[in-house]
Amino acid sequence: MADGLEEPLLNINEIQGNSVPGFNKDYQTFLFFDIVEPVLAKRWLSYWTPYVSTAQEVLQFNRLYQLMRERRGEEPDGITATWLNIAFSYEGLKQLTDDLSVFEDSEFKLGMKKRSGILGDPTGTSQEQLEGHVKNWLFGGERNPVHLVLIAAGDDHVKLKKWTELIKESTRQLPGADPGTGGGIRLVFEQEGQARQDLKGHEHFGFKDGISQPGVRGRVSAMAEDYLTRRIIDPSDPRATLYAKPGQPLIWPGQFVLGYPQQLRDDSLHPKQSDLQMTGWVSNGSYLVIRRLRQDVVAFWEFVRMEAQNLGLKPEKFAALMFGRWPSGAPILLTPEEDDTLLGHNELANNHFMYVEDSQTIKLRPEFAESQKQLHQAKGDPQAALCPFAAHIRKTNPRDETTDTGSLSDSLVRRILRRGIPFGEPLPVNFETGLTGSDQYGGNRGLMFVAYMTSIEKQFEFISRNWMNSKCEPKEGGHDPITGQHERDARKREFELMDRTIVLDKEWVIPTGGEYFFQPSISALRNVLAK
Repeated sequence: MADGLEEPLLNINEIQGNSVPGFNKDYQTFLFFDIVEPVLAKRWLSYWTPYVSTAQEVLQFNRLYQLMRERRGEEPDGITATWLNIAFSYEGLKQLTDDLSVFEDSEFKLGMKKRSGILGDPTGTSQEQLEGHVKNWLFGGERNPVHLVLIAAGDDHVKLKKWTELIKESTRQLPGADPGTGGGIRLVFEQEGQARQDLKGHEHFGFKDGISQPGVRGRVSAMAEDYLTRRIIDPSDPRATLYAKPGQPLIWPGQFVLGYPQQLRDDSLHPKQSDLQMTGWVSNGSYLVIRRLRQDVVAFWEFVRMEAQNLGLKPEKFAALMFGRWPSGAPILLTPEEDDTLLGHNELANNHFMYVEDSQTIKLRPEFAESQKQLHQAKGDPQAALCPFAAHIRKTNPRDETTDTGSLSDSLVRRILRRGIPFGEPLPVNFETGLTGSDQYGGNRGLMFVAYMTSIEKQFEFISRNWMNSKCEPKEGGHDPITGQHERDARKREFELMDRTIVLDKEWVIPTGGEYFFQPSISALRNVLAK
């Protein structure tokens, strides 16, 4: 580390483990509840708090799994875990405590329902017939508010199902209580999520997801280099103070967990202390955004094939230009003409590029010498000749480009920790000919978008409103063609490519539920909310 650069010690016994380091499990179940009897709800919460998974537990499991995988050269069998985390909407917290003055995030207090128009969702009476309108949401809407969410995640679907059934049963009969005593909460909605077994790590359109995650600074013990985020770059390389691995910038933990040093907009190396009043019980907590996004796979690929023909492109190439990556995850900037599955699967190489400057050779630690040979160098693309300005990955993470608010350092303060997972059965698609079979599930598939941060307005809402849904920010070039929304009645978006303006007149990512939550520390669960 550079002189004077000391990363803070994280209280991993207090932080719930899905924020950092993240569950990363193939199976997850989201149970959304409302509170009907606060006194009983506190007893229910007191019972389940010891089962809530800490960052320490998740980190130790992840390290053991990684150690065995590297030693064996394959995924280890028989090592499984089931994790639980709990978070609350502002209305839910009001049912459990009066000590709410510590919350300064007005967006959290309002809730997603009242902010849906800001996010570009259909609003007003003229759009009530649209699926994405809050009146039609499956949870978190006008008819089905939620007060808390319990996220259960595991490696074994059968074991996870057992846990979720126990949790639901405890709401009907509180363990240890008199017969007939419930848990004071009511199940509003349940959603199972599952990583695709046919295409691991891919979302339902067929593209690898979750590649570009920030590295969270911070130590997890008194040892000088016992970092939360593993460091792959050799300490002798000057970029070792800025990146954990090629393409993964290091960001101060206060951007994701309250009460820790935060990222400065003009200095990536030196943090500022949290400017929030984190002296109370909200320390070691995070804001959590959950959006249930249905993906219309049929409509997406029908549009892609039709428009690709008009442009004289192969459908796979046109879709890759919309995403900024090929289906394997290989970035357009590193392989402009065709997919490179080896590159897409290489976690140390598939994110090593910038948009303005050429990427530079980075020295990895000696144990990654073989991966060092596979690092490709990418030319900068400041005029978007290869990767369109409006491509999904360029819109949501502009990297070294100057944006409407600043440069690289400022863009880093917008980053979020994504923990999403697909839901629904996959629909196999041939990029050239279309569907390979009939859709037996009526289009009920998509992504449970899950993200952690410390400012909903400056991080999640900023990315959504100022970048994805804007035609001209962070650069001119149109709306994000994948997740961007246009709030006007026509709902049409534009995407500039090959000197043409392509009109997208149908949305294939539709919000069908969501809420803003606060995920408290273990102590806050035990001593404030369950007390």
